[in-house]
Amino acid sequence: MGRVGSWREPAECRCARARERCGAFDPSPSPTSSSTARSHSCHPSAAHPLTPRPHGLSSWIGAGAYYHFPDYLLDIDAVVRELAPHERVVLVGHSMGGMASGLFAGTFPERVRGYVSVEGLGPGAMRFDDAPDHFAEWIRTNREQLAKQPRPYATVAEAATQLRYANPRLAEARSIALATHGTERGADGLYRWRFDPLHKSRTPQPFYVDQARAFWRRITAPVLVVIGKASWVLDVVPDWRERVAAIADTRVVEIEDAGHMIHHERPDELATAIEEFLATLPG
Repeated sequence: MGRVGSWREPAECRCARARERCGAFDPSPSPTSSSTARSHSCHPSAAHPLTPRPHGLSSWIGAGAYYHFPDYLLDIDAVVRELAPHERVVLVGHSMGGMASGLFAGTFPERVRGYVSVEGLGPGAMRFDDAPDHFAEWIRTNREQLAKQPRPYATVAEAATQLRYANPRLAEARSIALATHGTERGADGLYRWRFDPLHKSRTPQPFYVDQARAFWRRITAPVLVVIGKASWVLDVVPDWRERVAAIADTRVVEIEDAGHMIHHERPDELATAIEEFLATLPG
């Protein structure tokens, strides 16, 4: 069921499909929206959602390949060059997407007007001595995921129930919307998640905070950092405030009773924080 191969296409082909998926942020409880956001067209100054490989309708990689983190910066670059080649952009990313956006903002500070990091400050810190065991864990989990078959669900509602089991803060209506958009029905009539299970394996690259700080220090745009006050990230990344301090122009918003999936659990509060931040950005 994997959709293999398109990430080896030229950037212009990938961006053509990105344009077809524009118009996110409708008022319904979809995976990429909040109830307070408004619809946008595919105008260069509008909001354009980027579904990172290998989620949503994005294709899966071919046999023997892997999802390496720098690839996400390559994807951001391709979309930015296609949709806003002469404009400075505002990047909004959650978790992995937030981290990738921050690395992009540090790599090309002149191309970024603002950056919103929603729990996107990276995983727990690692040492050089951790690398051998980390590589071993990558190989083990890689083999484990390749040997698995995606779990089937009889109905979308069953998949939604699994989401609520994993995240009790998730409202039923939103879980149904997420499952509707996030699964596809196979020839056997059963539903499976669209994302590539290989992405659940441990990434091979250890996370070195000093390396990340080198990117964060180069960011010149204003930055909004959003944290869920009930997030597991607070335990895994106890030094998150020190990481934020590496960015020159930063403001922090902590959202009450929100876990890691803030955009699912407290979408209105998140949307308000982002809108207020955007209103402060220079033209």
